[in-house]
Amino acid sequence: DVYKRQAQESAKAISNSIVYLKVKELAITDELTGLYNYRYFQEALSHFLAHSNRCEEKLSLVFIDVDNFKHVNDTYGHKLDIPVRYGGDEFAVILPSTGKKGALLVAERIKQRVEQRAFNVDGKEIFITLSIGIATYPDSASTKDALIEKADIALYEAKKRGRNKIVHYE
Repeated sequence: DVYKRQAQESAKAISNSIVYLKVKELAITDELTGLYNYRYFQEALSHFLAHSNRCEEKLSLVFIDVDNFKHVNDTYGHKLDIPVRYGGDEFAVILPSTGKKGALLVAERIKQRVEQRAFNVDGKEIFITLSIGIATYPDSASTKDALIEKADIALYEAKKRGRNKIVHYE
């Protein structure tokens, strides 16, 4: 009887722990994609910027906008498999210990892989292009908010230049 009660209490504690971890995970992930959400992004960016300051290293922030995403969503629904969701049709990638040159290489690889991949949505093959904006800390900006702003400015410049472009904030 004592063992049974101990087993039940242990099972309840394990179950509570699993529920707690699931709730914690839901608090930092995007419900639609399962990727980290905006809140977690802000915390992670702060953490990596502090690390960059301590170690005197560069850090790059890549903003990605799926070109004509509204049309894709309106036509095929909200079904895309892209690694990091920033919000809406924008995605972001934090690249610790990465300067401008490395960030441009990563962005180009992402852009090429996405534009070369056919996405099967509702039985139809569609192709997607990306507009990408990059800012590098501390070259482009000296604070987290300024880094986000500069990456966003670069992103909109890429879109303004005709989409399917990569722009690093200068």
